[in-house]
Amino acid sequence: MNLSDFSIKSPVTVCMFMLCFLVLGGISVIKIPMILLPEIDFPQVEVFVPYPNASPEQVERSITKPLEEALATVAHLKTMNATSQSDGSYINLEFDWGLDIDVIRAEIREKVEQARVDLPDDVDDIFVRNFRSSDIPIIEGRISSGRDLRGSYDFLKHKIKKPLERIQGVADVEIGGVSKREISIYLRMADIKKYRVDVGRLFRRLDSANLNVSLGRVRDGVHRFGVLAQNALADLETIRNFPVDDRGLLLRDVADIDYSEPLLDYGRHLNGDYAIAVTILKASDANIVETVRAIRAKIDEINQDPALEGIQLLIWHDSAEEITKALNGLLESGFYGSLLAVGILFLFLRRIGATLVVGFAIPFSIISAVGILYLSGGTLNVLSMMGLMLSAGMLVDNAVVALESIFRHIEKSKTRLEAARMGTREVVMAVVASTLTSIIIFVPLIFGRKSEFSTCLSEVGISIIIALCC
Repeated sequence: MNLSDFSIKSPVTVCMFMLCFLVLGGISVIKIPMILLPEIDFPQVEVFVPYPNASPEQVERSITKPLEEALATVAHLKTMNATSQSDGSYINLEFDWGLDIDVIRAEIREKVEQARVDLPDDVDDIFVRNFRSSDIPIIEGRISSGRDLRGSYDFLKHKIKKPLERIQGVADVEIGGVSKREISIYLRMADIKKYRVDVGRLFRRLDSANLNVSLGRVRDGVHRFGVLAQNALADLETIRNFPVDDRGLLLRDVADIDYSEPLLDYGRHLNGDYAIAVTILKASDANIVETVRAIRAKIDEINQDPALEGIQLLIWHDSAEEITKALNGLLESGFYGSLLAVGILFLFLRRIGATLVVGFAIPFSIISAVGILYLSGGTLNVLSMMGLMLSAGMLVDNAVVALESIFRHIEKSKTRLEAARMGTREVVMAVVASTLTSIIIFVPLIFGRKSEFSTCLSEVGISIIIALCC
């Protein structure tokens, strides 16, 4: 028994299957993540080593060169570009498409740690990061006020940054234009020469004193305690009274110690007033539209806080708005296109029932395809929507072929059931062959050699394949 015979003999079962797909698709339309473009892991990894207050030549000689030699042996490396600046070293590594970038990043971390022994002792954090399309901020805004907001990092962190980070779907909130206060030590060279202080030894003493060291565990009967040697430089007064050497010389005798916000070499303004940037990044599995809706509600609540009187948080870039406009535009175009296709079909068939059958097949297949996309972990984006819209025309082609064969048998005085059975049996191989031909075109894009172009177009192909199979 083929599929057409089964459908004719078991209409209730077929209707239940269709209802299940419609329910699944309807739920998926609400829950599926909506983004502008598909999530792509670009085959690039950046290594950043912060090293402030140094010349580019010094950074190149002491940091960039040793790391370049270590990273040159990374497997599948295509190109490597390095930039040495006064704030640190930037090394960008590019690889071929189709590789597991997480594995490559782990190998790069291993190479960097092996090269750490050749780097200056005062190098602390080394950042290894790759680029994803989902790293684009979903919200960019400005904090504007008539008063000077410099030096207010802790206040803004407590009142704005933390409340926004607690929203479900928000991964990180970055504030630019204001920084945490830092302790800066400015050596007075005249006093350094006067007391003949060994600067290198002083730096080493400060580094060794500024560590939290685990001393192991202590057992007391059934209890076990962790022992930690706490940071000796915990406050400003302790640093000022830090012994420079064994002569009783203190750090305040040879240096000025300041606890303040570091100077910034850039600034932002909004409507003529100094402004602070707010950038919000989403979690990898978050629905952008729902997350932005929650962020906007929280921003309205923050702007009503009496403690923030005179301070306004404004949004100037909203990714959800772009996504909604793009998807609604595609949806509207697809709706009118399908409507025109059904209208032209009616002009040729002159049968309302047959036209309605084809008209129902288009939304059914698209809604079912959205359900399959959701279950497979896909997203609804501009490219997947484009694939769904293109599949509508292909579905009409197959339906017209089957209907024409069925009506031809009806004109031969066959009953409707016999005409349906015999008509579909005659064209089933042609329809299957036509569908497989449309599917097979996209197989090289999906499973072939990867590139930025094929990665994007494979999203279109997957959507078309799923819709045709539904």
